[in-house]
Amino acid sequence: MKKAVLALGLILPMIANGRMQAEGLPRHGRFISQQTFDLIQHLSQKKEVVEDIEEQNHRLTDDAAVEEIQDQWLRSTEISGLVQAYREKPSCREMRDCFSKEISLVDCFTLDAQGRVVGTLYKTHDFRQDEDPWFVHCYNHGKGKVYMNEALPMLPGSPVEISMPVMDGDRTVGVLVATILPEK
Repeated sequence: MKKAVLALGLILPMIANGRMQAEGLPRHGRFISQQTFDLIQHLSQKKEVVEDIEEQNHRLTDDAAVEEIQDQWLRSTEISGLVQAYREKPSCREMRDCFSKEISLVDCFTLDAQGRVVGTLYKTHDFRQDEDPWFVHCYNHGKGKVYMNEALPMLPGSPVEISMPVMDGDRTVGVLVATILPEK
């Protein structure tokens, strides 16, 4: 079945009855299919994703503990116990399931309301990502906006990061970041 490929700029304004708005739209001809966009949006709404983020939002409140995790994260490898704990959460099973359905997905991770990793398929560069554009622009002070990172290289076929707000009702509780290969 042939995928209908739509420009991201045409898709985003129509999503979620206008609740999510596009920001950081591509200006260099990047495209993703409606099917891929819908899959990422559906993943951001999965019960396991929302519950894992909410649990961390309530549990991880001590700044000293966050700093300790950040320090350990920077010294850890992909197979370390710390990173494995963040790769084995219920939300990660949902991410892996999505990856089995869509070949254009390259990586995926979730962040809590403070920009800290909740679940990840692969080890991220930092545990704290509260200053990274995919968190800052997507979380949007708790208002939630779809965001596409244009800071990546502009070579044809370069991966694109798209951030979806993770909502619990009308509250933005975190962010899901998916790295995809552009589809044309």
